[in-house]
Amino acid sequence: VPSFLTPGFAYFLGFLRDGTVTKHKEAIHDVVIYQKDKEFLEKVIVPLGEFLFGKKLKIRPSGADFAWRLHSKSVFKLITSKFDYPKSLRQIEWPVPKIILDAPSEIQKWYIAGFVDAEGSVCIEHGKPVIYIYQSWRGVGTHPLESIKQMLRKFTIYSHGPYLCKSDKQAFRIEMEDRSARLFFELIPTIKKRLPCPPPEELETKWLLSGMV
Repeated sequence: VPSFLTPGFAYFLGFLRDGTVTKHKEAIHDVVIYQKDKEFLEKVIVPLGEFLFGKKLKIRPSGADFAWRLHSKSVFKLITSKFDYPKSLRQIEWPVPKIILDAPSEIQKWYIAGFVDAEGSVCIEHGKPVIYIYQSWRGVGTHPLESIKQMLRKFTIYSHGPYLCKSDKQAFRIEMEDRSARLFFELIPTIKKRLPCPPPEELETKWLLSGMV
């Protein structure tokens, strides 16, 4: 179990937006990340999980996705007790943890990177880059996207929103355009969501760990 907050652990917590923390009948405690991109899980999340938690896990199919699944009561307790994970264990009610909001900018930028790799979208519109960050929310207090927006301002990266997405009253997004999108790519160390997409060699374990821990 990590004893302090590193950039790698901050990235993992951000990327956990594509996952869940759950327990079964008080005996089994799981931390799970889901992705359609099996290669990304194998080349990034598996070595990162091994470094952080000391366990090298196999990626297994999970419905239409693939899953990285850690059975660990101690990691479950760490995330739920120190990182404001809701007692309901519902992602839709999880704010950005206070420990992240109070952390140095180096930690915050890695948390944002993980969050965007999990919940972001990068595209070109009218010849200019645009970044969207999505998050469903039915909690109390500050919307997680509003917290992300405020942290990005520390890097002079400005975004619009959060806005409701279409007719879904629980789904929101923020967006960055042109200059802010370009600055985001310069300052926020995302691994998966880049423009253009990173070549496969940039996802190797050596690059990942040398850049994050």
